[in-house]
Amino acid sequence: MVFNSTAIILSIVAIVGSLVMIILSKSKDKNVLYSEFSCAFILLDIHVLGLVLQIMFSKTQIPPIYFDYITYIAIVFLPVIMMFIAINYININVNVKKYWYMFIIPIISLILLWTNDYHHCFYKIYSINFGEAEYGIAFIIHSIYSYALLVLSIILLTYNSI
Repeated sequence: MVFNSTAIILSIVAIVGSLVMIILSKSKDKNVLYSEFSCAFILLDIHVLGLVLQIMFSKTQIPPIYFDYITYIAIVFLPVIMMFIAINYININVNVKKYWYMFIIPIISLILLWTNDYHHCFYKIYSINFGEAEYGIAFIIHSIYSYALLVLSIILLTYNSI
């Protein structure tokens, strides 16, 4: 029964996120922040989709890490998008294209995750239980980078909102 209720809740969250995006897309005044928030909602929907698939196929022979390959698309790019939101919130005229280099670590993280079976730099031992997993150096670097971006974006948003 836990499977059904969790999958239903995650599906509802994904649907609500999609509905919010549809409502926001009806707005006539679309600016850079609109595009960034739309991207964030799409990434969150991808993340929820991966989690729902992982729960749905948990009793099959498919290794759960394959579903993390989907969820990590959102996990690695969302901190960068949050930073772009903070930068554009501060100054709407900033061209975020000059910050392309912020995508280097997320792209490398995805490549290392998707090829983890060959080198084990991201996960030494993968487990859906966090306490049982052993993390590699790539996971640690990715986590430090992601949390630094998230904390910095929250600080920028908070400071400039007050």
